[in-house]
Order: sequence, then C-alpha cells, then structure tokens
Amino acid sequence: IVAREARRDNSSRYWLDDKVSTYTEVTALLRTRGIDLDHNRFLILQGEVEQIAMMKPKAPNAHEDGLLEYLEDIIGSNKYVKDIDEAHAKMEELNELRTSKLNAVKASEQQVVALEERKAEAEEYLRLEGQLNSSRSAFYQKNSALAAAYSADIEQKRDEEAARLADEQSKLGDNEKQLGVLEKEYKKCKREHAKVSDQLEKSREAFQEFEREDIKHIEELKHQKKQKKKEEDAADKDKKVLGEVRAEVSALSSDVPRIEADIAANSELVAREEKELEAMYESLKGQTEPLCKDIEKKQREREPHAQELAAIKAEGQLAESEKQLLVDKQEAASGALAEAEAELASHATKVERSREELGLAKEAQQALSARLAETQAKLARMGGEEEALLCTARSTRAKYEEAMAARNSESSRSGTVSALMAAKRDIPGIIGRLGDLGSISDQYDVAISTACGALDQIVVQDTASAQACVELLRKRKLGVMTFLILDRQQHLAPRMSGFKAPAKSKRLFDLIEVSKPELRVAFYSAIRDTLVVEDKALATKIALDGPQRHRVVATDGTIIEASGTLSGGGKPMRGRMSGAGVTEAMSDAQIEALLSEAQKASAAVDELRAASAAGQAEARAVQKELAGQSTKQKKLQAALDAASAQAKALDAAVGLAKEGGLSDEEAQRIAELDAVLAKIGKRVDAQAKKVAVVEEQLEELQEQVLSIGGGKLRALKSTL
Repeated sequence: IVAREARRDNSSRYWLDDKVSTYTEVTALLRTRGIDLDHNRFLILQGEVEQIAMMKPKAPNAHEDGLLEYLEDIIGSNKYVKDIDEAHAKMEELNELRTSKLNAVKASEQQVVALEERKAEAEEYLRLEGQLNSSRSAFYQKNSALAAAYSADIEQKRDEEAARLADEQSKLGDNEKQLGVLEKEYKKCKREHAKVSDQLEKSREAFQEFEREDIKHIEELKHQKKQKKKEEDAADKDKKVLGEVRAEVSALSSDVPRIEADIAANSELVAREEKELEAMYESLKGQTEPLCKDIEKKQREREPHAQELAAIKAEGQLAESEKQLLVDKQEAASGALAEAEAELASHATKVERSREELGLAKEAQQALSARLAETQAKLARMGGEEEALLCTARSTRAKYEEAMAARNSESSRSGTVSALMAAKRDIPGIIGRLGDLGSISDQYDVAISTACGALDQIVVQDTASAQACVELLRKRKLGVMTFLILDRQQHLAPRMSGFKAPAKSKRLFDLIEVSKPELRVAFYSAIRDTLVVEDKALATKIALDGPQRHRVVATDGTIIEASGTLSGGGKPMRGRMSGAGVTEAMSDAQIEALLSEAQKASAAVDELRAASAAGQAEARAVQKELAGQSTKQKKLQAALDAASAQAKALDAAVGLAKEGGLSDEEAQRIAELDAVLAKIGKRVDAQAKKVAVVEEQLEELQEQVLSIGGGKLRALKSTL
C-alpha cells in the first residue's frame, strides 16, 4: 500500500505498507510496476477538461485526434495500431476459413444428432443393464446375508419356542385340571344362580303384590285419616259443648248456697203457711169436711189412674229411647254411606277426567309424532335438495373457474400461439399446439394436464420449420416457445405398440384420441409409457413395488416418478387437453352466466340451510313437547293405576258403610217400636182422659173449699 501525506509547506511524507519511506523508494517501486513517471500525460490538468470533453469519439482521419487516440496515447497502446490492423486482416481470412469449416461441422452435427438418439438409447440400455446386474448382485448378496441371519435367528427362535412349547404344555395340563375344578364350581354356581333367579322372580312377583296391597292400604289409610279427622272435629265440638256445660254447671254450683238459703227460708215460710192453712182448715173443718172427704176419695180414685199413666209413659219413653238409638245409628250409617258414596263419585269423576286427559295427551302425542315425522321428512327432503344444489353450485363454480383459467391461459399465450398459427401460411411446417391436436375423456383430464408438460409445445414438421418459427419469435420479440419436431420423433414409432400395462392400470398414451395417426408419435414423445390409475395408493404400489418401475399418475393429479419422487397436491390442473379435442373458449357472456348460476345456486343453498336450521329447531321443540307429553302420560297412567286400587278401597269403604247400617232385625225392631209407641200413645191418651176427668172433679171440690175459706185461704193456697 503506497500512501503520501502532503503539507501546506509543500513538503511530503511517504509510506509503504504503513511504514515511513522515501520518495526515491516509492518511485522505484512504481517504475518496477510499469507506471510511467517521466511523462505527465496520465495527468489531466484543469484547463484540459473542457478540451477533452469536446473531443470526437474517434478521429475522422489520420491528421486529427479523437478521444480514442488521446486515450491510446495516454496508455501507450497506439504503438499496437499497426499490429491490430494486421490482426484484423488475418482474422477476416480466418473467419472465411471458419465459415467453411463450420458448415462442414453443421453437416456432421446433423448426422451426429440423427444418431444421437440411438446412441443415447444404447448407452442408456448398457447403463441400465449394468445397473440392473449390479443391483441384482447386491440384492442377491443382501438377500443371502439376510437369509443366513434370518435362518440362524429362526433356528434360535425355534429352539426357544420348543422350550416354551414344552413349558406351555405342562402349564396347559395344570390349567386343564384347574379348568375342570372351575367348571364344576361354575356349574354349582350356575345352579345356585338359577335358584336365586327363581327366588328373585318369585320375590319380584310377591313385591308387586305387596305394592298393590300397599297402594290399597295407603288409600284405606287416607280414608281412615279422613274419618279420624272428622271424628276429631266432632270431638272438638263435643269438648267445646262440654266446656260450655261445665261452665254452666260451675255457674249453677255457685248459685247452690244462695238457692239452699232461699229453700231454707221458703221452707220455714211454707211450714208457717201450712200451719196457718191447717189451722184455717181446722177452723173450717165443719164446713169443709164433707168436701175434704170427697177430695180424698177423688185423690184415691185418681192415684191408680195417675200411676198407670206414669207407667205407660215410662214404657213409651223406654221404647222411644230404644227407637232413637236405632234411628241415630241409621242416620250415622246413612251419613257415612253418603260420604263414602260422594267420595267414590268424586273419585270416579277424577278418574274420568284423568282418562280424558290421557286420551287428549295421546291424541296430542300422535299429532306431535305426525308433525315430527313430517318435519323430519321435510328436513330429509331439504337435505337432498341441499346436496343437489351443492353439487350444482360446485360444478358450476368449477366450470366458471376452469373457464376463467382457460381464458387467462389463452390470454397469456394467445399472442405467441396466435402469431405462430397466423404464420402457418408462410411456414407450412407448423402443425399446431400439441394439446389441441388430440382429445381425452374428462375422467383423465386432470391426469393428462398434470403428467404431460409438453401439451403447450408447438408441433412442427421439420427442423427448418422450427428454426423459421424461432426467427419469427425473435424478430417480433414474442418471447420463447418450445417446438416439438415431428420428423425427429419417428424413431419412437415402434415403441408405441406392444406395451402391456400392469393390472388395474392403463397407459395414458392409449387413452388419447388423435384425428391424424401420424401425430400419435408426437404424443408418445411427450408422455411415453406413463400409466394412469384411480388413486394414489394404487399408483404407489404399481410405480415402486413391481419388478419394473413405471411413471404413474393418479386421476387426482398425483404423479409418482420411476425414481420414487412424488409430486402433486394443491389445486389440480385441468383443461390443457379438452375431452373433445380443440374447443373454443367461452365468451364473456357465457362466463358471466356461469358465475350468475353459481351465485344463484349458492343463494339457494343458503336459503335451504336457513330453512333446514328452522326445521331442526322446530323438530327439537316438537321432540321436547313429545317428551313432555310422554312424561304427562306416564304420570296420568300411574295416577289411573293408583286410582284403580283407590277405587277398590273406596268400594270397600262403601261396603263397610253399608255394613255399618241397620241390620234387618234392627229395622224390624224399629217398625215394632213404632207400632208399640202408637199403642202406648193410644193408652196414654185414654188414661190421660180418665185422669183429666178425676182432676177436673178435684179442682171443682178444691174450688168449693177455697170459696168457703174466702180470700185469705186463696192467698195462702196461692203462696204455697
């Protein structure tokens, strides 16, 4: 590294590789490197810049200087001008010689190219044959080593398995003995299980009977509780009346001393009044004695009649009491019977109402079931319609996308292809785009579009046509294009036939339909012996597992090369070779129509999905109502089942109420008592008349006695 430091005082310092040096050493080094330090033409002074800028690129004649001559003078290359001119002349001679030799080489190249394919095939055959023999040798050696190792391993395993077999056989004997013991135990347990199952079934039946009895007893208990309630209410009323009576008795008991005092006072008064009355009677004895005798006589006459009347009344009261007891019993039994019959009628009404509700619930369930079936059928129908519309939408969308892709592809290559097709009049050897020269079934559209990359190549008849096309593209600056020369592919014609495809596969070349037989070799050159199968798994098996490897493509576009590499995935290519050969691209109106149809189908799918969602919501609501109706039916049925037992209990209660009524003897006794009471009534009336006559006579005699005694006697009598 050479460096210089310039100072303001015009002194300088020099460095070589960061070391201080002198001017002499630096110039000597530069001269050794071929740098001319004696002439300053390599320096451009400030006043020469404009002059250099105004120079012509090259001197028009030998008497003037241009920029080229100026630069050559600076670098010293002007001394080579004469040598350069001589070299140019010699180069022209050599170019002519080269052209002649090049033409000979081209002719030889054509011959070599014609033989190159066969040479390549021969070399490829020898290479593959050597590779096959090498692979076979390695394969056989590997298999032999593996077989030896496998044999040793198998023998070792055989010995181990033999020992294991002997051990397992000994264990098998022990297990068989144990199995016999377990089978005996199993049979014993099975018999016990059968007994327990029978006992369980009997217990279940008994339990069901107990349940029915329990329901009956529960209903009877309810009835008894109601009766108990009524009795308790009656007892409460009786307690209340008893309290009132006790209160009244208590009040009367408090009045006893006062009444006793009144009785004592009145007794003294009565005694005085009786003494006074006796004294008055004694004073009036002479006048009233005949009357008193008559009164005593009448009293003695009245006494037997009064006693007989009292006896008859006592007999009547006894009969009346007996009748009242029987009547009370009859009324109580009638009330209990009426109440039991009312409960039975109410229960029957409830049962009838429950049966009506059960019938309505069943009708509602049937209606809901029909509604659910209708909704489900509607949903199934909408599902089918949705699937059909989805298929329509997908196919229409796919057609739209294919049309757009075709249009885009056509627009991308339309310039180049259209120019070449238009030049067919000037270049007759142009045949056309390879993909447009044949057709294939839509089933294999994706496979051929993916596996055959040469479909966009232009097929020409010969090499001259290809060169003319290349010149045309270069002249018009239309880009690049690959050309398939038909004449150069004729050596492949024998290989197009005699190929046998493996099972479950087809050769893709055999599926291509070509209008002109001479064009088949072009397709064979592009696709060769590529096979096509239905799925990727089968493609892998055929490509790699057989004795000979193949290039295989699946109908979904997955490609498995003979080398084992796999390609595919993403959106499959289609439409590079149409199912009907050359097809015209869709117009904008047709593409818009496809888009509109796809959008309408998608809108219809959305509407169907909304309707399906509403139908599913309705179905769930109906199922919920059905579950509610089912639960309601179970409750009503359980209530009806319980009502049956309750009805039996109420019938029993009615029977008990009827049994609690009067017996035939008691009813007959009431009739007898009615007759007895009627007779007693007549006897009472007759006897009462007799007593009344005697009492009337007594009253007349007493009135006579009172009239004799005057007002004073009447007053005493009234006081007593």
